[in-house]
Amino acid sequence: MVEIIPRIAVFLILAGAISFAIYFRCGADARSGGAIPREVDGKSMMLLIRVGGICLWVAPMIYVFAPRAVVWSKMGLPDWVRIVGMVLGVLMLGAIWSLYVSIGKNVSATGSTRRHHELITNGPYQWIRHPLYTFGVILFFGLGLTADSWFIIVLGVFAFLLMAARIPREEANLIAAFGSDYERYREKTGKFLPRFRVRS
Repeated sequence: MVEIIPRIAVFLILAGAISFAIYFRCGADARSGGAIPREVDGKSMMLLIRVGGICLWVAPMIYVFAPRAVVWSKMGLPDWVRIVGMVLGVLMLGAIWSLYVSIGKNVSATGSTRRHHELITNGPYQWIRHPLYTFGVILFFGLGLTADSWFIIVLGVFAFLLMAARIPREEANLIAAFGSDYERYREKTGKFLPRFRVRS
């Protein structure tokens, strides 16, 4: 495969994901009276999230614009695996758009709820409580395959684990906001994957 093709694919997928995040989060801030203070997650967690986030988004861009700088992380993947990575990336763009449309003005970059927060149980949220974390790690797994870079995959997994670590606080805030409604919702849904019930 000509290397320019996966580089263009990584750029377009990453640009799409960043555009979605900016568009929906800025729109939510405008409709909800401003951004939620990031200190709600604690200074240590926010520092880790910010540093990890910068690394996560910058690494694929280094591959796009300076591929020789990350040649040390190449795995030697066959072309068909890299094509699978591109397909995963595109599919996750669609999934991420769907979740942003579903959550609307309730989207937040922190683990806290907005002043007029609503409990969302439609779209991807009818099956998974934290679909952005699931879709995000799959997106970066796809980007890592496309770029043939184990480093991008490792960064994606690290970011997923970091974000998952704040879920107890996030869900505590949701229980405080919605009480038994959220507890019933939590019983019916999976954290990162749909909950399949075996019928007897």
